[in-house]
Amino acid sequence: MALRRFFLVAAVVCCVVALVACSDGGGGGDDGLPVGSACALDAECAGPGVPQCMTGGLYPLAGLASSQDPTAQGLADIGVPLPGGYCSTVPPCATNADCGAGGSCFFPLKDVDPAYFATLVAALGLQPADAAILEGFLSYGQCLDACRTNADCTRAGYVCATPIDDFLSLVEGADRGTFCIGASPACDPACVHGTCDTQAAPPACTCEAGWEGAACDQNIDDCDPNPCQNGGTCTDGVAGFTCACAQGFTGPTCETAVQGCADSPCVHGTCQDTGPGAYACTCEAGWEGVNCDQNVDDCDPNPCQNGGTCLDQVDGYQCECLPGFGGPDCELAQTTSCVLTYTLVRGNGDDGNGYTGCNLRIRDAMAGNGTHAVGPGTLVLRVPSDGGQNPAAGLAEVLYYHLPIEFSQSIMGTVITTDVDSSSPALGETGNTLEMALGELALGATPTLTWNACTYPDGYNDTIHSFTPDVEGTGDGCLAPYLSQGNVNCSGGLCGAAGLASGDNPQDEAWEQALQTLTFSADLATFSMPFMQVPERNAARTHVSWGGALESAVCQ
Repeated sequence: MALRRFFLVAAVVCCVVALVACSDGGGGGDDGLPVGSACALDAECAGPGVPQCMTGGLYPLAGLASSQDPTAQGLADIGVPLPGGYCSTVPPCATNADCGAGGSCFFPLKDVDPAYFATLVAALGLQPADAAILEGFLSYGQCLDACRTNADCTRAGYVCATPIDDFLSLVEGADRGTFCIGASPACDPACVHGTCDTQAAPPACTCEAGWEGAACDQNIDDCDPNPCQNGGTCTDGVAGFTCACAQGFTGPTCETAVQGCADSPCVHGTCQDTGPGAYACTCEAGWEGVNCDQNVDDCDPNPCQNGGTCLDQVDGYQCECLPGFGGPDCELAQTTSCVLTYTLVRGNGDDGNGYTGCNLRIRDAMAGNGTHAVGPGTLVLRVPSDGGQNPAAGLAEVLYYHLPIEFSQSIMGTVITTDVDSSSPALGETGNTLEMALGELALGATPTLTWNACTYPDGYNDTIHSFTPDVEGTGDGCLAPYLSQGNVNCSGGLCGAAGLASGDNPQDEAWEQALQTLTFSADLATFSMPFMQVPERNAARTHVSWGGALESAVCQ
């Protein structure tokens, strides 16, 4: 759109300058020649208004040739040819009534929005005086001979056309009426390899170097006469030639006798004489040709992969890789992070220190203690990459966490069945890209992920009643929100003692969870996390441990 606007503005300039007339001065009467007639003097033309014989065509801006502005200078030769003179009246006209006999007012921009046109002119950046001339075109009208077809234009060299139509077709609201005007001079035949000199009579082609003929379409035979000396064979080119020299001679025209190795002809190699005027070159690495003066194209075929651009060097090359790729041949996909998806494996429910995987441990509970196997679940981490397909140390983030808490325990005839999902963020949002908790991954023989601070208020765990989901944790090391949603069903006489109602007890809690350090195997394939205490709405202390096995690693 910006490019089209630029050409539109350029068209404004070219076309505006074509619409101010040159004349010889003088006056006339209403009994003079009608508009569009051939003339030599103003006095030959009819009114009303001031008669005008346009003898030099419409070239009003010739004075701009002395302007310091290159754009203004370019306007000086722009205009409409009117061969043989052209009767009109001094502009501007506003209606047909302002024109002489047979005349119609060509007022192309009468319906164009002035602000819109001023914007186009301003974009040219002309000096104020030059710009004022162009802006004045809005009120410019010129009396011309209106027509419908070429048959209406009886004067030789005239055609029925819209003046400056290339411009008017682009200006919104412009009048594109047709008038008898001089045909633009052109070369016949058209110039193939040259430019048309329209100032010549008749117009003629000025050919580019190496071409001749009326249309500049004939290649000059630069091999006639043969410029190649000493039996050389000439091959014609455009404005030039090449010589294939006979053995023992060299030079652009085979003018120089080869002196074997005496002239050190091997540019990048060693020379060996092989006979009178003959030699052989042994080229250095990266060079070829009779004289070892041609660099071997190490980019053919292109060794750069994944759309890389090959830059040839001497006995080598360099690849410029597209974004996202690296390596000598752009063979490596560059990455910034790795997403590690772990399966949180189901625990073994060991009450002692031999627990593995994910377990839930209840202590200080009125309804009894116990350790229960929970899982399997999912933990998704995002860690830095080494630029390739391997994780690197640095900032680590939790993107998704889910651990099903499903177990049943029976105490003195009371059965408590827990079916709760712990998650962050909401359950099922496995494609989440926002960090839920931040930590630092350290690599080595025993990699660790140490979480940033997650702090609870003093005394939050003083009693079995005090650490509830209502306790607020602060710090970007908190896994937040940590959601616990589902149901706990209780049947039996001890439900009340456990803080539960008989039957279903819907669970829908959210809090900020402090995490324990993750300890990985050397290859990050597995990890474990010791028990972390989670809030409990009932009178008890509850702890959850994790154990993970790597399911997938995607670096991108």
